[in-house]
Amino acid sequence: MKNMKIAVFTETFLPQMNGVVRSICNTINRLEKTGYSFCVFAPGRKASKEYGFCGFRSLPFLTYPEFRIALPSKKLLLTHSKGISLVHSRGLFSAGYMAKYLSKKKHVPIIGTFDTPIHQYVRYFPLPGAGLYMKRAAEKYTSKYFNMCSIVTAPSETARQILLKLGCRKRIEVATNGVDAERFSPKAEGSQIRNRLCRQNERLLLYVGRIAEEKRIDVLLKAMKELRGERIKLAVVGKGPRKPHLETLAKNMNLDNVLFAGPVPDQELPKYYAACDLFVSASPVETEGLTFLEAMSTGKPIMGPDAGASSEIIRAGLNGEKFQPENHKDLSEKIRQVLASDIPKMGENCLEIVREKYSLDIAAEKIRKIYDEFGS
Repeated sequence: MKNMKIAVFTETFLPQMNGVVRSICNTINRLEKTGYSFCVFAPGRKASKEYGFCGFRSLPFLTYPEFRIALPSKKLLLTHSKGISLVHSRGLFSAGYMAKYLSKKKHVPIIGTFDTPIHQYVRYFPLPGAGLYMKRAAEKYTSKYFNMCSIVTAPSETARQILLKLGCRKRIEVATNGVDAERFSPKAEGSQIRNRLCRQNERLLLYVGRIAEEKRIDVLLKAMKELRGERIKLAVVGKGPRKPHLETLAKNMNLDNVLFAGPVPDQELPKYYAACDLFVSASPVETEGLTFLEAMSTGKPIMGPDAGASSEIIRAGLNGEKFQPENHKDLSEKIRQVLASDIPKMGENCLEIVREKYSLDIAAEKIRKIYDEFGS
């Protein structure tokens, strides 16, 4: 069904860039070409014609100041949502509840997408002794929210199984976020970036993402300590609240084989993937892991823990390797193993997997069918 207007709610949007934001933008860019229109509601200072964005005043969120909690405004909601056929919620906090309010007010269905396993994140909050209580509360909260939706989407089968275990009784469709294979392509030129990040005779590992405690970059650092003297370099690309601590940790560990490259312009990101030999992440809490897809789409093998969505996306020996979660010794051994293998062949396998399962056309078509089924 075309000529449908969808209201999308998210806790974070441009100019901030992360997996959720990139997924929303990719979907809108694809579906607008076929007649769908969108309005995006998120924390922000003002409205914008780009993506039909409407911003709410907001407050910083606990230990993650780059994330903000939108302050509800019924007037803004109703003013900017005229003519909507459907609500799509990509948030669980204030944006998520505004999505539910608008769905009820306008008498239209609401699609809920499970992007963030907040019950797994709370263990990393700086609240000693409250971890178990917060985890249980987050589990109930997540289940309750998605049971209020008309239908739920999950970016991976792993994420779907998490929702089922939490008690979600609604229909759950697996719908990948997909990856822009035109942007993230083996054609990207990474030689200049590589020369900047490592010596000519070194192998280059790459991590891209938020530098936060749940990403377990400390495990990567411990693995790099095991790999000292083996001409292997790790570049950490991104920003986040844990960066100063990890930089100090790397210094105390005398890790001259680790470089914190900081955030990079989004248009330069494909070049960083192209520059590396192997993409690595130790995060056990991914529901899909867009950076894994971006690396594979650039023709690079991937490595992650045998936990979360990385255990699903990584096919051992085919497109990369999995290691035991939080086990830095196993990680360092698997890094040696992959670097000694046929990396070009693994890269070809990565490209084939992306074409078969994770293209933007596949992702957009799945969401389009759900919009057409529930929209009116």
